[in-house]
Amino acid sequence: MLVIDWLFPKNCYGCSKPGEYLCNDCIKKHCSVRWDQTCHVCNRNVSVGSIHIECGAQTYLDGVFCMFVYDGLIKKIVHDVKYNFYHDVFNELGVKMAKFSMILPKFEKLVITSVPLNPKKKNFRGFNQSKILAKKVAKYQGVEYLEILKRTKNTKSQVGMSLVERQTNLKNAFKLTSKEILKNFNNLIIVDDVYTTGSTLNECAKLIKSHNQSMNVYAFTLARAPGGVMD
Repeated sequence: MLVIDWLFPKNCYGCSKPGEYLCNDCIKKHCSVRWDQTCHVCNRNVSVGSIHIECGAQTYLDGVFCMFVYDGLIKKIVHDVKYNFYHDVFNELGVKMAKFSMILPKFEKLVITSVPLNPKKKNFRGFNQSKILAKKVAKYQGVEYLEILKRTKNTKSQVGMSLVERQTNLKNAFKLTSKEILKNFNNLIIVDDVYTTGSTLNECAKLIKSHNQSMNVYAFTLARAPGGVMD
């Protein structure tokens, strides 16, 4: 047995059964899987990963895919792992998320990236959970993972912020790692752990489209807040 397995045994968060951090039985019993996707602007039903024509003018994202509803057991797991610094749980969740990515349309010339973490948070936490998830999805999809975005400032936590405050907080918060990096792709998926209001992901998509207007930009997250309407 590895020392890490002895120190942090793999027991299910839901039922304590050994072997996995989240077993399939607890997914069925305690998690809401979003097999039916909804428009991230208005939250009405829509075909997988797309938005309504009338909603398109309100967002830079061409669609959002999510695996779970962010409540109950999933919310507890994500919160505990992010604030207790044990990234291996995200390795397992990344594999589950990657398998769920079978619902994604077959995109031509696709690249996958992740939302870059606030540098101070990354140094403190020791990992970027979004990058862990994204690399698992990219491997499963058989496409490249590239670090396309980077943070240019240490943004504040957006919990409890108004729309205007979020927009101000995120202004000029990102830049491209290279202006040439997008030229070989037509579709891009930005992976993150949780979709709440979509402000961060939308800001990332806005930046990408400012450099490549023909690029289709999607988001794929492990979980999405109940309702999850973009504000």
